[in-house]
Amino acid sequence: MRSLQAAVALALGCFICTMMVVDRAYGVSKAYHLYEQAQTVPFTFNKIALYDQAIAMDSEFTEARKARAFFLFYQGKYRQAIDDLNICIEKGKATAQDHYLRARAYFGLEDYGRAVRDFDFVLKQDPSNREALLYRARTYYMLGDYGKAMEDLTKIFAEGVHDYLTGRAYRLAGFIMNEQGRTELAEEYFQRASQFADPWIWGAYLRVYDPGKMSVLGMIGIIVGCLALIFRLELPPPRKKKRD
Repeated sequence: MRSLQAAVALALGCFICTMMVVDRAYGVSKAYHLYEQAQTVPFTFNKIALYDQAIAMDSEFTEARKARAFFLFYQGKYRQAIDDLNICIEKGKATAQDHYLRARAYFGLEDYGRAVRDFDFVLKQDPSNREALLYRARTYYMLGDYGKAMEDLTKIFAEGVHDYLTGRAYRLAGFIMNEQGRTELAEEYFQRASQFADPWIWGAYLRVYDPGKMSVLGMIGIIVGCLALIFRLELPPPRKKKRD
């Protein structure tokens, strides 16, 4: 009798384990399908909704977390982006690019100490990452450490690359010289910066706005545009004045 009970219990245990494995496999498969679907949909909010579902099905799906973190960052939701990236980093599934994105998110939160540590990690892995050099220089500038900021900027200047990143580096150097009261040298750096083409939209974006503000401004623009269109459609057609 006891042996029969033990056999039943063993069979039941095996059945439950099998069902758990099947359920886990189904969840992973479904999560991957949602992740793939998110790659094809056009709008950010649709993508994030699909990533949310994928992560709900498989909480260890780090690729979905990385993708969601990217879009959350550009919505200005820095803390949520960091939470996703932290999980990926803790699981050892993160790349230097993930650390770079987290550094940018920390910069957006004005947590400059953590931002510098992540930029340090990125540049240790890839010393030629010019964007990381520029952003670390900006972070040092915000911390008031102008010496270290200029060290990073000097590395960018030494490469001799003629692009918008170099222009931004010269512009930042001009700000640093202004802060130090070296106005003539600042003017020289600003003159050099003006010689480098900077895509208008991204240049304005980086100089004036952060991703959160840009997201809000974009939404306001859409709402205002829709209201203007609705109002225009509701206007009665103009009546022609009868001539005497």
